[in-house]
Amino acid sequence: MVVVVGPGSECPPGSTDPDCDTTTVVPSSELAIVKSFTGNTGGTGPGGIPEAKIGDILTFTLTYTLAGPPVHNGVITDVLPQGLAYVPGSATDSVPGAEFSFSSYTAVSRTLRWDAPLVSTSGSVTYMVVVLAGADELPQPLENVAVIDSDETPPDEDRKQVFVEPPPPGATATPRVTLPPTSTLDGSQQSGSGASLVLVLFALAGVALVLGLITPVPARVRRRVRR
Repeated sequence: MVVVVGPGSECPPGSTDPDCDTTTVVPSSELAIVKSFTGNTGGTGPGGIPEAKIGDILTFTLTYTLAGPPVHNGVITDVLPQGLAYVPGSATDSVPGAEFSFSSYTAVSRTLRWDAPLVSTSGSVTYMVVVLAGADELPQPLENVAVIDSDETPPDEDRKQVFVEPPPPGATATPRVTLPPTSTLDGSQQSGSGASLVLVLFALAGVALVLGLITPVPARVRRRVRR
């Protein structure tokens, strides 16, 4: 509640006293936000913090509550930590009423944004993220903060934490290539060498035979044979 006392005071929006010359009580608005998520498959981590695994798809719900008269130019932002990647197209407009509509996701600042020209009721928005490989190597827990603001209310925020579980130990061993036994390789080489030697000897013998047939017998040898 906002209390305005005495003449000369500036009349706030919603005042029923046009001259502001009497004590005026004007209802104020409050806008609050609460975060939650589902989809983590790691159960509960240290300190009761939800635990997720690499590859999990988490669905975040941002629930906002309006107490008091409607407010103007409502804004919801949510900044994602490293290790969580926004799933394109997953952000929804608010329900019920769709007063907050999804505006943008800025990759550089990792920020999602929703806007509402007028917020007249409580509601919620949702979006999804995927837990990236390597998220378990970042400082834990991962934390992201959602903030809601308007012209008539101060910013309100809520943060949510998640532990990312490292992959289980015992990676697949490097496959081994089995080579043939050394003895087999040596035997093959020896067999090949032996066969080559035999072929060379046969070739030399053939050459010697041909030369013997072609070369004439010396005369002295012929005379000796006659005697």
